Amino acid sequence: MELIRYLRGQAPDSCMLSSVPSVVGGHYPGLERAQTSGTDHPTAIAMAMAAPLTTNGMLYSSVSEEPPSNGLEEMVGEPYVPPSLVEAVRRHGFRWLYSTARQLLAARIQLRKCNSVGKWVRVRGRVLVDNRGTLVIGDRVRFRSRAATSELVVWKGGRLEIGAGTTINYGTSISAAHSVKIGTNCLIGTYVNIMDCTFHSMKDRSWDMDAEPIVIEDDVWLGNRCVIMKGVTVGRGAVVGACSLVTRDVPPRTLVVGVPARVVKHIEAQQ
Repeated sequence: MELIRYLRGQAPDSCMLSSVPSVVGGHYPGLERAQTSGTDHPTAIAMAMAAPLTTNGMLYSSVSEEPPSNGLEEMVGEPYVPPSLVEAVRRHGFRWLYSTARQLLAARIQLRKCNSVGKWVRVRGRVLVDNRGTLVIGDRVRFRSRAATSELVVWKGGRLEIGAGTTINYGTSISAAHSVKIGTNCLIGTYVNIMDCTFHSMKDRSWDMDAEPIVIEDDVWLGNRCVIMKGVTVGRGAVVGACSLVTRDVPPRTLVVGVPARVVKHIEAQQ
């Protein structure tokens, strides 16, 4: 909790940048200079929390308070990674850096059960993780779970991969009994359900973990409340309309809607 109080400006003098895990070194030259000179600055902590974390990394205490919202974190596109602390302050100001630090720290805490978490992964709100297999999260993944909790569940022997730059909105539930792979730069809307098994047999309702892999390729957009069923591949650049039930493969660069989902439009590639 000392680190949280420090980010609020209440930490004791003993809370120095030297307490940041050693995995930070080498990623940002500005941090190395700050650490050498003994600089004790909130923006330095913001940069430090961007270091990659694995299951061998340091664990922190929980975060209970939400970061302040100033609208900047709602911008579409990949988060800007400043080359130095000075550039970060000049471009965004201290308020943005404070908010970013809180989200980065929340990701370190809430995603600590993952096998690997990339750089600049951010969490707003709450994400529940139940990992009994392999869970890998790429760089710059963002969870926006303020209005409702999102959940990531990996069963024994299962594998869940979330590609770099993907954004997952609140209420989303992803379950991997065998394999769920989500590509890079995907947009996953609110209350989306992705599951590679149905958990029960249709014959006698008994417990059944017969799973088929799900692949969601790069640049896919899953609309609000859609459901992706087992064995489905969603092609690159495809869009799944809100409340759709996807039971079969979706061709690349198509728009599918309905229950069950069907192709209604082909999307032209950008020039």
